[in-house]
Amino acid sequence: MQKVYCFRKNQELSITLPNPNENIFDTIKWGRFEEFFTPAFWRAQAWFFELRNDAALTYQLGETFKEEVIACLLGGHGISSEMGIAKFNQFKENKIFTLNNVSLESIEEIMHAPIYMDGKYKKYRFAKQKSKYIYDALIKVDNVNEKEKSDLELRNFLLGIDGIGLKTASWIVRNYRKSNNVAILDIHLYRAGLLVGIFNEKDRIEKNYLVMEEKFLLFCKYLGVQASKLDAVIWRVMKELNTFALSKIK
Repeated sequence: MQKVYCFRKNQELSITLPNPNENIFDTIKWGRFEEFFTPAFWRAQAWFFELRNDAALTYQLGETFKEEVIACLLGGHGISSEMGIAKFNQFKENKIFTLNNVSLESIEEIMHAPIYMDGKYKKYRFAKQKSKYIYDALIKVDNVNEKEKSDLELRNFLLGIDGIGLKTASWIVRNYRKSNNVAILDIHLYRAGLLVGIFNEKDRIEKNYLVMEEKFLLFCKYLGVQASKLDAVIWRVMKELNTFALSKIK
């Protein structure tokens, strides 16, 4: 057995984890919690984040389902999280989510508007293409009652919106529902999965998403951590340790 300690508000707290040499499942061992990227490391990190009530565990970006769809659609590959959130805030400032019959032209106008970040004005990449996706999403989301759908049914619905694939659809469902039935398989989670041993070099997110998602959800189950929380913790930690993590991947 191994004990993880934390001192918080003058109080000693601890959790007990299995022996480092004990298998978590298949041939993957728990490892030591102080060793980067082991199962024990991730279990300890999730515990630390929970103790701090870390903002990383607060997923929802929008106040409504419609807002959440657009917020996540504005992020993703090639767009920094800071830019995506800043552009989402521009949409809220222009009250796009409360207007009826929003035009593609009005969306394009907002998408092309520069944003002041890091001491200079920046433009959103792929603004014209993403405008079409947002226009399609606003129409389709208005015509669905998301409360009638299960998490997976809702994800399948979202896949019918232009520009939304499995990762973005899962991101929306995880955020809005705090769902533990889906996983956001981005580059950070993929690298963490390689390092911990649940993924291998033959796994490809674009081809094997559902199989990889199942592996990750099983990993969370064995760790005893909600998938929605571990997904968020891994994203934050791997983003901060990006260069170091890359050096560990053979």
